[in-house]
Amino acid sequence: MDTIDALSGAEDRPSGAVAPPGPELVWAKLWPPAARAGLIPRAGLLSRLQAGVQSRLCLVDAPAGSGKTTVLTQWRAIAGAGRVAWVSLEEGDNDPRRFWTYVVEAMRIVEPGVGVATLAALGGPSADLYRAVLPGLLNELGAVGRPLFLVLDDYHLISDPSCHQTLGFFLEHLPAGVHVVLATRVDPPLPLARMRARGELAELRVPDLQFSDEEASELLNGSMGLELAADDVERLAERTEGWAAGLYLAGLSLRGRQDPSAFIASFHGDNRHVADYLATEVLARQPDTIRTFLLRTSILERLSGPLCDAVLQTEGSAQVLGELERSNLFLIPLDDQRRWYRYHHLFAQLLGLELGHRERGLLPVLHRRAAAWHRQAGNLDQAVHHAGAAGDFTEAAAMIARHWLGYWRRGRQATVARWLDGLPEEAILADPPVAYVAAWIGGFSGASKQETEYWLGAVDPDGYEGGLPDGVSSLAFGANLARAALVFDDLGRSVSAARRALELAGPDSLPFWWMAQSALGHALYLSGRADETRPQLEELVRRVPAAAQPVAVVLALAVLSLLAGDEGDDRTAMALARRAAATADTQGLGAEPMCGIAYAALGRALARQGELAEAEVQLSRALEPVGIDSMLVQRAFALLLLAPVRRGRGDLPGARAQVEQARRLIERSADPGSLPALLDRTEQALASTPRRRIEVEADLTERELAVLRLLPARLSNREIGRELYVSVNTVRSHVQAIYRKLGVGARAEAVARARELGLLSTLATSGAGAPRRHLADR
Repeated sequence: MDTIDALSGAEDRPSGAVAPPGPELVWAKLWPPAARAGLIPRAGLLSRLQAGVQSRLCLVDAPAGSGKTTVLTQWRAIAGAGRVAWVSLEEGDNDPRRFWTYVVEAMRIVEPGVGVATLAALGGPSADLYRAVLPGLLNELGAVGRPLFLVLDDYHLISDPSCHQTLGFFLEHLPAGVHVVLATRVDPPLPLARMRARGELAELRVPDLQFSDEEASELLNGSMGLELAADDVERLAERTEGWAAGLYLAGLSLRGRQDPSAFIASFHGDNRHVADYLATEVLARQPDTIRTFLLRTSILERLSGPLCDAVLQTEGSAQVLGELERSNLFLIPLDDQRRWYRYHHLFAQLLGLELGHRERGLLPVLHRRAAAWHRQAGNLDQAVHHAGAAGDFTEAAAMIARHWLGYWRRGRQATVARWLDGLPEEAILADPPVAYVAAWIGGFSGASKQETEYWLGAVDPDGYEGGLPDGVSSLAFGANLARAALVFDDLGRSVSAARRALELAGPDSLPFWWMAQSALGHALYLSGRADETRPQLEELVRRVPAAAQPVAVVLALAVLSLLAGDEGDDRTAMALARRAAATADTQGLGAEPMCGIAYAALGRALARQGELAEAEVQLSRALEPVGIDSMLVQRAFALLLLAPVRRGRGDLPGARAQVEQARRLIERSADPGSLPALLDRTEQALASTPRRRIEVEADLTERELAVLRLLPARLSNREIGRELYVSVNTVRSHVQAIYRKLGVGARAEAVARARELGLLSTLATSGAGAPRRHLADR
């Protein structure tokens, strides 16, 4: 594995590089900013916050510079009792896998016994957050038995819908004693109204965070020693509307002025204008060396001595950072060792604007130096960001092409998609390996067939020699593998592409050869020709460990299960389907679109055994990951499997609606393979009337009829066995056969269907008396 993906030791990174708890993670983000000197205690605000954090969710919502992080840091130090998990969020955390890894790592600092299994699931290729990750984490938190607070600072930087949705799920199922605090500049897209109505939401907003005249006086005169008149303090508090950053910037600008009253009277306006004006004043009063340091390091999200030395091509930056912190120039320490810092977000924005105004031509140079340092440190995300900001799109593209596959396999496609978004279209089109990545990531993230083909059209095998940086043997192979896996609406295209991929990469080109083989088997099955590849799929299952090629193994097992079911071998079909689904779950592939067929195969096997309720669960699960354009055919297939199950459970309108959805998908398909025939059979089954009683009765064996007669008595399977002098396992087999033949999934449904067909009334006259009713069933 590349050191950039898994930093194995301190010697692999420059001195001062961030020590990560996992690949691409930064320890400093899991600790609140260290308290700065000169902060004033705000007893009233802290009291309101302490009451608010006892709610399920406490929202601290106010503009930049309002003091959200500061007051949360003070609360943690005073009242947190060591039970506060903290995450300082960044734009790079717009990836559900990365977001939740940070959350779990933060909680483990407070409660080391939780989250081991969750982190393992998050490390899989495609963790199902709703099934494999969050429920286990919530159960562990519920068993802790002590209060735990999770602070997510700067949550407004999170824009990924999946992050919001999964956090909403987490909040909805949060156990008692666990509380979440969000510091944000805007209301997040979470179920705030519902939580507010339930009394589960506490809110601190701008009026709560505004400085009173007394607090403004304590800050300006007590902490900063300005000796302002009471009228001037009141006027300044009024002009800044109690805004913490505005007051503090004003205090810095007032130092050493002979006529503070005239200065205070000279500015008006809202926070943005005040900040702009005062930031200029602050910068103008700094020595040239400090002003240059502030401006040129403003491109960095986090600052350390070695990193700043590299960016500025100088030495001694660690000492300068220490001086800036002691001078209270909006520099926030990120760890107790004072190795890593960040600027206050608002101050950093203002510095960046000023840098662009004064030294725009220097920006690419600074970013290029930052990219080189981060690349050497193994901080790939920052390296790609700075390379793109420098305009070094070739360098950024090379890093993406080399490392994207590892991220995709760990379920971090959102991060790769963000990197690609940072490249201009022409840079992607000019780099065939990156165009291939764009097609693959786009196809599995919801892009249309046209968009995917647009990127694949830039993959010119004749213009690129050798294999790809990620290990794919050639661009031609990669393009065909992508078309084979991304079926969209054309199974014939997928089959042809898979065959071509296998021609271009022989069996020695593992593991990608097996991926192409499984994609071919998948497409051939849906085309009605799976027997052509059965031997290869059986060989794949025998030879390939699931941990090495989980997607290929899951696909092969699922297709073999479906084939066995088609041949009437329900026992083998069930065993293979359970193995496919278990492999997908174990490897964290529940949300992987290509693995939806595993749950479809299991649902069909269950339905054939009459277990309709569980079949409906599995088939519904099969539909969840295939709601993207590239899985159109797979979605139609799952709908057609689910429709008869819904009918068997008494939901005929729902069954017909699903058939109609499948029909629309099939009609717009270029080559839907065998699905039109499956559609016809499903429609005929829904339109047919129930079989006559005599036909059903003929299907049931004598023993099954005897068991059916006892079902209305609500006896247990063991008691039925005693009545009939057979084992409980035999009774279970008979019951499952009855369910299958009646097309139901539960005892009550079997009884109702038997009565509808007149079977129970017929059996009641067969001479057997009514069975005894057990007291426990009353």
